[in-house]
Amino acid sequence: MSKPWTNVVVAAAAVAVGVTAWTWRKEPGPPIAPAPAAVHELTVPKVDAVPELDGELDDALWHGAVARTGAFLDVSGSAARPYSDARVVWGEGRISIALYAADADIRTRGQLRDEFRVTIGAVSFGVSATGELVGAPAGTRVGHDHDGTLDDPSDDDEEWVIELTVPLSELGLRGAAGERAPFAVDRCDTNRGLRSCSAARYVLVLAGKP
Repeated sequence: MSKPWTNVVVAAAAVAVGVTAWTWRKEPGPPIAPAPAAVHELTVPKVDAVPELDGELDDALWHGAVARTGAFLDVSGSAARPYSDARVVWGEGRISIALYAADADIRTRGQLRDEFRVTIGAVSFGVSATGELVGAPAGTRVGHDHDGTLDDPSDDDEEWVIELTVPLSELGLRGAAGERAPFAVDRCDTNRGLRSCSAARYVLVLAGKP
């Protein structure tokens, strides 16, 4: 049995901001992050509408001027497989996020289910491939969609998408251009019994309309 202190990562003042990879121990304990990367800002444009929350990325809003994380990174610092990314906008008193996950084996049950964990400022919550929210702020709305058969490892699935929108007031933000907040999205995926995790980390900066 490992000693408790071997599973602890002291992260005082070292919140990993920027595009940073995480990995996870097999035994219980917190995630292990490498040394923090340089701080990266993600400039989030203001929009006039909240996207339709149907789990589809064909909304014109998501193909316009949005903030994009690009591919999440794995523990080696490379683009993770399976691929994930996030898009972010704000407006109408809310911050809206689209989360894309390529996935050959979509899992929705148990402790090893596939999920994203979103952190904005001091608020952190989880969302599963079926849109189940865990610990989300009041007023959070979500839509989801997937291609493939859930919880069936005998075939190959394709992807799942989450769209969510959160009131700025629940995140401690006023909705003023120039406001900043730490932003992180972690994704953990189980494929044929193998668990892998990746992440993107930034400082969000609310901007005006493009």
